[in-house]
Amino acid sequence: MNGNDYVGGLVGSSYFDAIITSSYTSVSVIGGSYVGGLVGFKQGTITDSYSIGSVSGSDNTVGGFIGGIENSNVSNSFWAIETSGQSTSAGGTGKTSAELKSLSTFTDAGWDVAGETANGTDDIWTIKESGSGYISYPYLTSISYDTPGADPAVNPIPGLVESPYAGGSGTEADPFQIETWEHLHNVRENLDAHFVLNNDLDETTEGYATYVKDGETLANDGKGWEPIGTKGTEFTGAFNGGGHIISGLHIQRSATDYVGLFGATGFATIEDLGLVNVDITGADKVGSIAGSLSGPLKNSYATGAVSGKTNVGGLAGELYGYMENVYSLVDVSGDSYVGGLVGVGRSEAVV
Repeated sequence: MNGNDYVGGLVGSSYFDAIITSSYTSVSVIGGSYVGGLVGFKQGTITDSYSIGSVSGSDNTVGGFIGGIENSNVSNSFWAIETSGQSTSAGGTGKTSAELKSLSTFTDAGWDVAGETANGTDDIWTIKESGSGYISYPYLTSISYDTPGADPAVNPIPGLVESPYAGGSGTEADPFQIETWEHLHNVRENLDAHFVLNNDLDETTEGYATYVKDGETLANDGKGWEPIGTKGTEFTGAFNGGGHIISGLHIQRSATDYVGLFGATGFATIEDLGLVNVDITGADKVGSIAGSLSGPLKNSYATGAVSGKTNVGGLAGELYGYMENVYSLVDVSGDSYVGGLVGVGRSEAVV
C-alpha cells in the first residue's frame, strides 16, 4: 500500500461515527503523513482488530496501528512492533510477534475465539496453536483460507509457520513444551517466554547431530551448541526442567564470552534441571547452565567439565541472582575468578 498522505493498510481515513471491528491487515504501508498499519487517520471506533505489516512515513504522524486520531475509541486492538518497524501508534497496543501468535493475548482482551465461550459463542476468530504443528496470527472463521502447505498459495493463514515447539503458548500457565534438541535450540526465538522440558535430552534424541555433535564432529563449524542469549539479548523468561536431564552438551568456543547452555540470563528463572557430562570451553563468563546468570537457579545440578579464562564456574561463570538447592560435580579450570559453583558473585548474589 503506497500513497502520500492519509494512508492505511485497511482505511486511509475515516470520520465521524465510523466503526471498524474484527478486522486485520498484513500489507506493507508506505506514505508521508498520517500513515498507519490499519488506518491512516481515524475518528470513530475500532475494536478487536490488528495489523502486522511494515509501516513507514516521513513525519511524526506515523504509527504501527494508527497514524493519527481524533475523538475516537480504540479498544482491544494491537499491532506487531517488530514487523511494523514502529514502536508507537496513535491508538492500539504494541505487541511482539510471539504475543500476537498467543491465544491468551486475544482471549484476555475479550475476543470471541473458537474454543472459548467466556467472550461469546459466535467464534468470530480462530488461531493455530503449537499443538496443531503450526502457529499463526488470528484469522476470521467466516473466510476460507489455504490449507497449510498449499501450492500455489491463494489466501494463506496470516503468519502461518511450523511450530518451533511440541506445544504450549509460552505463558506461565501454558509454557512452550520442549521434547527435542531443535525445540531447545528454538528457545532463543522467544527469550521472554515460559518453557518446560517434557523428557530427557541426550545423544539419541532427535536433533543432537544438528545442534550439538554428529559422531566426532561438533555442530556449528566445530563449535558445538550455540548458547541461548548473550549480553544485551539475555534470556529473561522461565525454564522448568521438569526434573529431567540434558546430557552430552558440548561447546568449544574458546574465543567467545558468555558461554553455557544459556549464554546470559536477565532476571530469568531456571529450575528442576540437570546437566550431565557437559564438555564446555569458553573465554570469559563460562558455566554449564549459564555464562552469566541473573535470577534464581533452583533444584538443579551439573556434571562434566567446564573451562575458560576468567569468571568460570561449575554452574555459572557470573552470578547476579541466587542459587537454592543446587550442586556441581563439574571439573572447573581457568585463569582467574574460578569456582566450583560460581566464578564470581556480583552485587546481591546469594548461594
